[in-house]
Amino acid sequence: MQLQVARIGKPHGIRGEVTVQVLTDAPGDRFVPGTEFVVEPAKAGPLTISSARWNKDILLLGFEEISTRNQAEEIRGAKLFIETEELEEDDDEAGTSMSSSALRSASARRP
Repeated sequence: MQLQVARIGKPHGIRGEVTVQVLTDAPGDRFVPGTEFVVEPAKAGPLTISSARWNKDILLLGFEEISTRNQAEEIRGAKLFIETEELEEDDDEAGTSMSSSALRSASARRP
């Protein structure tokens, strides 16, 4: 399963860094050097983080595949996804829990 964790914003500086709109509640875990993302549109990726730093409240990422401002401009607006299996397991468990509680609730209402 793929989970969208960010959207690439405008370039920052001349060395290919980009601003990122963070869409995850765990940016410290998701945006570390060496992390590889599936990118949409596919022609822009995959991308591997080479650097990550915060500038005030804005996350700036550098990618191994991007080294110039012009290249960074070409990936503007791209969506970053990670492959995750843990969500599928959690979804299955949540579905089971919800089904069980719905059954208890329904049987409690019966006369």
